[in-house]
Amino acid sequence: MSSLPQTQAVYRITEFTGPEGVKRFEEDTPTELSKNEVLVKIKAVSLNYRDLVVSNHTYITPTQKNVIPCSDGSGEVVAVGKGVRGFQKC
Repeated sequence: MSSLPQTQAVYRITEFTGPEGVKRFEEDTPTELSKNEVLVKIKAVSLNYRDLVVSNHTYITPTQKNVIPCSDGSGEVVAVGKGVRGFQKC
């Protein structure tokens, strides 16, 4: 994982006010993964109706603040935890 940038841009729901509550942050890129985690370098994201209702807090199940909205996305697997099966680093 050493070839990855040290920081990454993430978008999190900070307030349940719809799209206005989604804010951009710079965070450290993980350097270690837990047993069942997969690290994906995102190439494309599509926000859809589910993301909208999560962002305005009307989704059927409760959601906590700071969640990253992304019902649909694609990317490249860059690292896998030791217990991951069915995925491998590209």
